[in-house]
Amino acid sequence: MNIKPSPVTLAAFALLVMAIKTPSTAAEAKPQKAIAFILAENEYRAWQTIPEFGQTLEDKYGFKCDYLVSSTDDKDTNRFFIPRMEKVKQADLVVVFARRRALPREQMQILRDYIGSGKPLIGIRTASHAFDANLVVPKQGGSPVAANLALPPDLEQWTTFDQDVLGCRYHGHYEPGIVTVVTVNPEKKGHPILRGVPETFESPSWLYEVAPLAPTTEALLLGKIPGKAAEAVLFTNIDRQGGRTVYTTLGHWDDFKLSAFRRLLINSVFWSLKLDVPKE
Repeated sequence: MNIKPSPVTLAAFALLVMAIKTPSTAAEAKPQKAIAFILAENEYRAWQTIPEFGQTLEDKYGFKCDYLVSSTDDKDTNRFFIPRMEKVKQADLVVVFARRRALPREQMQILRDYIGSGKPLIGIRTASHAFDANLVVPKQGGSPVAANLALPPDLEQWTTFDQDVLGCRYHGHYEPGIVTVVTVNPEKKGHPILRGVPETFESPSWLYEVAPLAPTTEALLLGKIPGKAAEAVLFTNIDRQGGRTVYTTLGHWDDFKLSAFRRLLINSVFWSLKLDVPKE
């Protein structure tokens, strides 16, 4: 017997299909927020870890990610150039994972204009000295020393990026190889960025020295190694233009294997964009 569904049945079925959406389909239905990742360093494999992390932002949360990857060869003069830097102009959020790069003046102006507009920024690990090309910290740790690098006159540095934007003063790091014990600042337990983050975990990132922090910052996570004072390893800042900023001194390639670190980055993306931090 051939039974044909009634028009009413077909209409009800169509409504049911429209109502049942997978998470990815639901994410696509919302206006996409564009994230531009400036990746310009040759020590922490950002060119590998960040796109892998960004895939989660795209697939699970519906963000649109662009990766602006500079040369990782520290002998290559092209390392002082960010391909597709114009993507920053359309970005809703910029993430900086760069180390000791000067930029062509027009590219640096794009970044300055973006920050000057009050839009948010996230800095990872070496972002505190992203655009200070004439200093270097010895491999064994310590304070920065002169790199004696002759820069072409058409390149521009931003040596106070850490103070002007991130709200700290980077002045070196401790000896590599020492595990950093990370703990939640007990005074900030309720902050949205800490949602779903354990109260303590261990990081392979050797500890950075970034104190003192600006009065506009909130230190959410503290890092400790034996015999040294605790340092902030993740904090927020409200920059001079009122933009939300998040900076973490973590970012070793093995940090990206930690669910705690990945969760921190996801939460930071949502918080910086003034979006509700997801439960998972």
